[in-house]
Order: sequence, then structure tokens, then C-alpha cells
Amino acid sequence: MERVARKHRNVSVDIIVVRADVKQARALGSTLPVGYDHDGAVANEYGVVICPTITYVSRGGHVVGSTVGPQSDGEGRSVDGEAPD
Repeated sequence: MERVARKHRNVSVDIIVVRADVKQARALGSTLPVGYDHDGAVANEYGVVICPTITYVSRGGHVVGSTVGPQSDGEGRSVDGEAPD
């Protein structure tokens, strides 16, 4: 996610840690904004049942797609028409 955020500076990339404690969330060491979904309410709202799940949300707040499971280089949906590598 860090690499995608660096490559696509015009795209907002945020991380939501689901049902983890604060120590686990901080252990990610991410420079990206990290939200903490302690009770799974955000995950439920977006239909997340397996982690990791990447949910793509348009500027208007509408879900436009998602990927489930770990993503390797070249996988995942496009970001502004480019592969998120």
C-alpha cells in the first residue's frame, strides 16, 4: 500500500485495522493514515469478511470494487488507469 500511495500521489490511500489492538495497529509502521476499527463496524459496513481486503471508494464515497486476500505486484484493480504496482 505504501508503494501504491507513493506512485499515485493524487489517490488517497488509508489503512483501517480491523479488530486488532492499538499495539498491533502501530506495529504496521505505516506512514499512511491508519484507522482503528475496534468493533468491526467499518468492516461490516463495507462487507469485509477476509483480511486483507482492499476496498476502492470513489471521490463521491461510493464503493467501486474490492480485492480480497494478499495482492502481489501487478494484481489488484487499476488506480487512475494504471496497475497498482
